[in-house]
Amino acid sequence: MTTTNTNRGHGMGVAAPVVALMVLSPMLAELPSGAMRPTDFLSPMIFFPFTIAVYGLPVLALREIAARLGLGATGLWVLGMVYGVFNEGLFSETFYYPLESPLPEFAGYGSVGDLQVPWMVYILPWHGLFSVLLPVMVVDRLFPRRSGRPWFSAKTAVVLAAVTAALGLARFILNGEDVAVHSGSVFVFHLAVLCLLAVGLSVAAVRLPRTPRLTPGRDGRARLWRSFTVGAGLYLVGFLGMVLLAAAGVPWFLPVGYGIAAVLAVVWASTRMREVKRATVLAFTLGCVALEAAVIPLFVQGLLGGDPEPLVTGAVVVAAAIFAMLRLGSRSDPSARTAL
Repeated sequence: MTTTNTNRGHGMGVAAPVVALMVLSPMLAELPSGAMRPTDFLSPMIFFPFTIAVYGLPVLALREIAARLGLGATGLWVLGMVYGVFNEGLFSETFYYPLESPLPEFAGYGSVGDLQVPWMVYILPWHGLFSVLLPVMVVDRLFPRRSGRPWFSAKTAVVLAAVTAALGLARFILNGEDVAVHSGSVFVFHLAVLCLLAVGLSVAAVRLPRTPRLTPGRDGRARLWRSFTVGAGLYLVGFLGMVLLAAAGVPWFLPVGYGIAAVLAVVWASTRMREVKRATVLAFTLGCVALEAAVIPLFVQGLLGGDPEPLVTGAVVVAAAIFAMLRLGSRSDPSARTAL
């Protein structure tokens, strides 16, 4: 997350972007995916735990690591997959059979050692995209003078990462469902897999080329909309493709191979670019979230399910994404401090 912004070190304090990221990360992950209703999200019993412990602190920690290491857009996405391990492995515990799976297509599908492998391959890059890359790009756009730079001291960053890891492990070990439903040996196996995944993804993110380097400024409208379309296409082919394969009941290793191949293809293609405008990456993520909202809450839950709340949620997200794209394409001064 490098930048050539000459205003680094100046401007407003970090409180506003920190709060924005802590709120936007759960909101942009949970609402457009239909995983949570807006009325539930705004409930204090959900809003504060999610914006602080479940999303806020870990996403802040990963964003700080990426900024200090100068990771590019691809490295940030891969590092964001570590958040998927934290969320789904330690808090939600959706990795483990027979615990509840958010998508019925993956429930009990491809279980190895009571780990739902296809679901893991699906949800890790999903979190990297929607829980980390998308909200970081939005906050960078809202606070351009704070984009791409550390927000905390090195000591604070270490404490933040340590507290986040301790919270997740304490939740999983002391108050988790997995430890209650599985034998000790299976639980230890699951914990070991989580640790290996977190370390492996972290190492991969750090060792990736620092490309594409994120730079300020904006591209022309045609390129921004092309990036938006590519993002929507990636969601369609990558994520919906895996869901359709699972729903078809094909051998579980096929969607696993498909998902891994899709991730590797994106990494290969993106790291070949030397640099990319932050606005262009934002347009790409907006395309992903717009199609997700159109398919799940708007169409499946709203129109097919007859539920007005997700219908409205999906329509609002799609409209907001299009509005943001129109603003991105019309801005003459991308380093200005005003919002999207």
